[in-house]
Amino acid sequence: MRALALLVLLVACEDTPDDTESEVESDTDTDTDTDTDADTDTSVTCRTLLEADPKLTDGLFDIDPDGEGGAAPFQVWCDMTTAGGGWTLAYAYTFTHYDDFGNADNAVTPRPSWKAPGATTRVSTEAPTSEDDHEAIEFSLWTLIGAEFLVRSNLNHTIRCVEDGGSLVDFLNGPLDCEVVDNVAEVCLDNAPGSIIPVCNYGPCLSGTGPYYYWDGSVAGNWPTHDPCGLNQFNQVQGLKQPQGAIYLR
Repeated sequence: MRALALLVLLVACEDTPDDTESEVESDTDTDTDTDTDADTDTSVTCRTLLEADPKLTDGLFDIDPDGEGGAAPFQVWCDMTTAGGGWTLAYAYTFTHYDDFGNADNAVTPRPSWKAPGATTRVSTEAPTSEDDHEAIEFSLWTLIGAEFLVRSNLNHTIRCVEDGGSLVDFLNGPLDCEVVDNVAEVCLDNAPGSIIPVCNYGPCLSGTGPYYYWDGSVAGNWPTHDPCGLNQFNQVQGLKQPQGAIYLR
């Protein structure tokens, strides 16, 4: 009788489900259910817009360089045609005293919020909506938009530059790989700068033998060189009614 009772108890124990093993398997399944969207890049620039729709043309678009969860999207001018397109207008400027270009009180205005000790012209952090709207995107966002840049001015040649050790958006001194996209001045055709000095007294400058583009932001010293020969001379286009320039990023 005691042997029969023991046999019944043994069978009952073997038939009992292993709840612990089931719980472990369930927990394991839950842990492997990862969020595949966690690393998705949600940033939007003129370049990403053009990549998504190659038929886009120049115009105003909403961009969001730091993506979802960052600063609110804002409207900018996008150049979708020059040198492959996808360019975000980051900075548009004019001059304080263009008619006396080499005078110390001539400078670019406004200026971005980049490092420029001693600079005195107005700082802008408002995105320009055209090249005639003289403003500048907050400089900390530039690196999120793109390291390649295009400089267009009616005083000097239009150039495109890529990093080659030096960087405009990261403010690194060193060489650049630049080319002329459009000859604007009548001298030194197809001549492009080859390096950048981020803090060239009162703002960054691109150089050849000497300054080629210098965004001088002080009305108390220096002058904003726009010399297509890269010699820091007065070879810029003169006699303009509306002198201005712009920096685009991609």
